[in-house]
Amino acid sequence: MLRKPGRVLRPSLPVDYAETATIYESTVGKGVRSLVLTSAVPGEGVSTIAYGLAQHVAAVGKRVLLVDLNTHHSFAGESLALPRHGWDMGEDLAEQTVYAVPGRDLHILAAPAQGTFSVSRRSLEAVAATVRSWTAAYDIVIADAPCLTKPNSSGVPTPVLASCFDGVGLVVASGETTRDAISQGASRLVEQGAALHSVILNDRVTPSFRAEVDRQFAKWGGFGRLLRRLLWTPVAGLQVFDEGY
Repeated sequence: MLRKPGRVLRPSLPVDYAETATIYESTVGKGVRSLVLTSAVPGEGVSTIAYGLAQHVAAVGKRVLLVDLNTHHSFAGESLALPRHGWDMGEDLAEQTVYAVPGRDLHILAAPAQGTFSVSRRSLEAVAATVRSWTAAYDIVIADAPCLTKPNSSGVPTPVLASCFDGVGLVVASGETTRDAISQGASRLVEQGAALHSVILNDRVTPSFRAEVDRQFAKWGGFGRLLRRLLWTPVAGLQVFDEGY
């Protein structure tokens, strides 16, 4: 049974999250109108960051299109429960193909239903023309693309996709991604002529400051719990303590 989109379209990251604001300022805030987010290897959190950034862009008053280009594991289809329509590179998008999030100037294009792009539409020219049409219709375009170091089941290599955007944000999982993988991914972008605009560190495996303080108090047993209640509880709810230390 298809879930109702409105029930799952909740923020993946707080709109005012400090890290999201930093990504915005270093990309869209510096005039990048089309940005593709990717990673060197799978599982780096690209989709979560792309979705969070798109929501932040919409919150500051810009009309934004979030494009899901991962035809194999569609974030929009699987996590947001949005319908996947048939569309291809080089085509004018039908209005019903793009999901408009109620109450926000955020629009989401899920990966194509057919699970791939046609061979005739995988050329650099077709991709570039498609990106131009998106930027003509929206203030900002953010694309969630597959990783760089594994084959793209859509048939359009991610470095080719990336070369058609103003900039590329390379998402790196802090403490997980190897230097060799990052170097290999960056090299593929450079070889294709893509503009590597920024490296985005995802600190999801780094405990928040709040979690680390709680862990330290727990070491002291009952006395630690008492100190925690007296000294830490009054300020522990501040959002700043959600960030990694």
